[in-house]
Amino acid sequence: MEAPPKHHFLLFPWLALGHIIPFFRLAKRLADAGISVTYLSPPSVFPRLPPLQLPHHQSLITFHPLSLPSIPELPEAATTYDLLPHLQTPFKAAFDALQPLFHTLLPKLSPNLIIHDFTSYWLPQIATTFGIPTVFFSIFNAASMAYLMVPYRFTGKAFPPTAADLTSSPLDFPLSAIYFHPFEAKQQVGAHTFPEPDIPCAERLFRSISNSHMVIIRSCYELEKKYIDYIQENYQSYFKECRGGGDGDKKFLPIGFLPPRLGGEAQWSNDSGSCQKCMDWLDKQPIRSVTYVAFGTECRLNQAQTNAVAIGLEESGFRFLWVRRVPIDGLPEKLPDDFLERVQGRGLIVEEWVPQPNILSHPSIGVFFSHSGTSSVIEGLTAGKRLVLLPMIIDQGLIARLVADEWRAALEIERANLEDGSFTAESVCRAVQRAVSEEDDAKTWSNAKDLQARVFGNTELEKHYLSKFIDCATKLDYSKS
Repeated sequence: MEAPPKHHFLLFPWLALGHIIPFFRLAKRLADAGISVTYLSPPSVFPRLPPLQLPHHQSLITFHPLSLPSIPELPEAATTYDLLPHLQTPFKAAFDALQPLFHTLLPKLSPNLIIHDFTSYWLPQIATTFGIPTVFFSIFNAASMAYLMVPYRFTGKAFPPTAADLTSSPLDFPLSAIYFHPFEAKQQVGAHTFPEPDIPCAERLFRSISNSHMVIIRSCYELEKKYIDYIQENYQSYFKECRGGGDGDKKFLPIGFLPPRLGGEAQWSNDSGSCQKCMDWLDKQPIRSVTYVAFGTECRLNQAQTNAVAIGLEESGFRFLWVRRVPIDGLPEKLPDDFLERVQGRGLIVEEWVPQPNILSHPSIGVFFSHSGTSSVIEGLTAGKRLVLLPMIIDQGLIARLVADEWRAALEIERANLEDGSFTAESVCRAVQRAVSEEDDAKTWSNAKDLQARVFGNTELEKHYLSKFIDCATKLDYSKS
């Protein structure tokens, strides 16, 4: 008989698909290492996760249902994907109202460690009363954290930052290709200025980092060492100056990029049939001939952006599969007149959610045209696809410049106006044509292949980072502070 696991970790993500999936992948990696995991989330989230295929995943990962308290005006919702934008604040209020529940839940579940997200900034304090250490898991990569999430952005005269502040890197930032365009910086200002009683996202994140025993980052030293070191040094200096040296030894560890693995997400089911429709169509297309177009679960293109993408794809002359996000109000932006008729046969448009790793694993996909969200970039590079990037929200502009300008492993679509972020069909067309038609030995695509082999497809490297994290995490002080 096998001995029971020595360690039990509780994982609690923010209820956005871009957070839920990385936490789920981390749960599977921990189970691979023999850690018992409880994954905490509303039950309506669980069907959106890929099935657990491996026996040790099934035996070591437990899904614990959690119901959000009822809040006036807030409909029943599983994730931020299911909400209209103006309901994000009451959704966070419902999330914050979970605090009393954790005082009874933690003794019942009795975890050795809690890994949590930025929204539950209050969880470390509750966990401390039960002698349970907490780890903040940043689903953001290190470059974005270093640019946006160091104390310089949250304290003193630099807070709250203006749009002009955010177009410049923080003090003593390492030599880098990343920066925000003016329109991207303007979007970021809102993260620091949410109306009361909501706590701004930036403040939640800063408290989560400051109050947790350890921070793990979806990154690796091979690609982002200078940014990881910068984050560590900045927080150590802050703790020394503002906390009298407390937390000066807090570790900021890379956990690897947690890419999807064949046999996990590749077997993801889709009851709506949309995934099968895509696969059937892709089966009829030549290898590496199709550009897959998707802009994630959180951003919505406006009408001008929709027109530019559609016409750019049409004028490229190449095959494409476009998975469009249908907003919760059921009113997607219109496609150009007669567009579907003009691209019939070489273009397929799907307006239901489909599991992205399934699509990217298909050999007919050669190019991935996306919003440059962290997970999408990781999935695209892992699958060996050529990336065309059109950043839309949050830190996506930083990611696009990191991958396209610093790693030189992708193309970013040129903006016509950096103040409003507008772009043209011509710029979309040029980028897609270049990505589809260039030879494999072109520098951009040889760089991408190198990253795939050296980092994103390197399972031994990932195991190394996971092992180091587990070693450090299991040595944290479990006694009450």
